[in-house]
Amino acid sequence: MKKEIKEGPLTETAFLILLAMYKPNHGYGVMQFVEEKTKGRVVF
Repeated sequence: MKKEIKEGPLTETAFLILLAMYKPNHGYGVMQFVEEKTKGRVVF
């Protein structure tokens, strides 16, 4: 099953994940980074 990718601006979540991947990281590290940088406003 193939899903189409919608074009448009990045979502805040996508931006934060990419920002967290600036340095090599793993899933839990990404979650911690996002929660820390948003002061708990965004939690995965």
